[in-house]
Amino acid sequence: YMLVDLRDSQQYEKNHIKTAENIAIQQLLAPTTLEELSSDKRIILYSDQASQTEKVYIALKQAGLNPYVLEGGFRHWHNRYLNPAAPSADASEAEIQDYKTRMALKNYFEGKGHAAGTNMNLPQKTIRTPVRRPKKKKKKLGGC
Repeated sequence: YMLVDLRDSQQYEKNHIKTAENIAIQQLLAPTTLEELSSDKRIILYSDQASQTEKVYIALKQAGLNPYVLEGGFRHWHNRYLNPAAPSADASEAEIQDYKTRMALKNYFEGKGHAAGTNMNLPQKTIRTPVRRPKKKKKKLGGC
């Protein structure tokens, strides 16, 4: 993947996702840059302005690329994934699992591997036994 921070350089220097590249929108949409972008990488865009990110997304789609948008922008990801609060001592199993998932994403985007240091156990796909329902009896139709 290629993580692209669309915010200005001052915001980027203040805080960003460690594996992100800060590329100005004008530079990103320049014909020479569009030619250099590889269509085999997933391009993930983020900013703090949804309208700005959407415009770049549309422009990249029109250029034949397949971009993605980081849901919620940088602030949402910073608060939820890059700086997750540890669960309380009386947290439920679901809350603990949610925290482990957020830590795994943090490690991944910081270049530390998939789930380094999180002991992440992703929930296994539940296999459900089909419910057997009694067959409906067909109504006998009377003759003419």
